[in-house]
Amino acid sequence: MTERPMISKHHKSTRIPITVIAAVASFWLGACTQIPELDEAVPNWVRRADYPELRALDLSVTTKILPQDDSEKITQEMTARQNNLKRKAKRLNTSVVDDAAQTRMSDGITR
Repeated sequence: MTERPMISKHHKSTRIPITVIAAVASFWLGACTQIPELDEAVPNWVRRADYPELRALDLSVTTKILPQDDSEKITQEMTARQNNLKRKAKRLNTSVVDDAAQTRMSDGITR
């Protein structure tokens, strides 16, 4: 039989604290880093520059159509749509076969 090296419980338990210590140390060292003040990082010509002109990316944002301006047009369009729907509904409610065709069909079927 070959002998396998045994890993002691003590060896495994020391890995966790070392990892925790390394993480805390790297966080603490990063927190102590000197960061230059933002005012020092901005050149003077940038501070004195005018604000850029802001433009909308989407033209619908800049379109100013007031509802009262188009209300008559919208009313006319909606009335036309309503009338079209009423005509379609009336056509759907009528009989597919009129009375004359119904008479011809019933005469032809008698045997």
